[in-house]
Amino acid sequence: RGNVAMELPFPSFARVFSGPEAVRTSLFFLPAVLASGCLVSAAFLGFRRGPGPMSMALAQVSLLVFFSHSTFLHRADYPHLKQALPVSAVAVALLLHVLLGGGGFRNPLRLLPGLVLLVWTGAGLFQGLLTGPVESYRTLAEASSLDEPRARVAVRGRRADKLARVLAEIRARTEPGEPIFVAPHASMLYFLAERPNATRHDSTWPGFASSEAVQREIIADLDSADVRLVVYEDALQDGEEDRRFPGFVPLIEAYLEAEFRVSKRLGGFVFCVRR
Repeated sequence: RGNVAMELPFPSFARVFSGPEAVRTSLFFLPAVLASGCLVSAAFLGFRRGPGPMSMALAQVSLLVFFSHSTFLHRADYPHLKQALPVSAVAVALLLHVLLGGGGFRNPLRLLPGLVLLVWTGAGLFQGLLTGPVESYRTLAEASSLDEPRARVAVRGRRADKLARVLAEIRARTEPGEPIFVAPHASMLYFLAERPNATRHDSTWPGFASSEAVQREIIADLDSADVRLVVYEDALQDGEEDRRFPGFVPLIEAYLEAEFRVSKRLGGFVFCVRR
């Protein structure tokens, strides 16, 4: 109750079995499998042998897996998921130890689920950890320079010219030091344009502004500061159409529709002014 936002949804389970993103999609369901497996194994060992170091370790790791992956309960996207994948490797190691009879190989059939989990987690670690440096290198190689009076900034791709035009438009529409609001997350514009944030919230992505209380606070701050300009980036999150601002913050969306009008679209950004 109180959460009126559309949070970023988990990918459809059907996508696990088809499409080029099948492996990546399946990783969103891996934590539940691992946490459940560790918890069931802990209960099984505790029932058969009594509480011991292994059952306690399994129980603790099951909680660790759950809490480490809770970052994407509001943000079901791959960047948040891959940060927690190394914890999954610890859970797989413990489960393999249990499946192999606590260190002694007893039943070959026990190895099958362990191998499945090992390959599954390994695929995630490969995609998340090994391809990460490659993506970072590509991002730096393709970066462009944004030269502004307050700072020189390296930005992704060829966005420098676009952001320079956006900053010029902000300066033309407001006075120096005048509060504005930028969404869902482009806090660099506040600093470079020398226009402060009218609120204390730098991001309105799900998980940051999901609750009704936060959205109403943002709206109250915009009214209190008599903000004349709201700028938001009209971009998709993860390429999904239902992950576009301001759709996932419905109270703010309704407020903007009632109190502001779209004045200009520039370089993927939308400029809204008071009616």
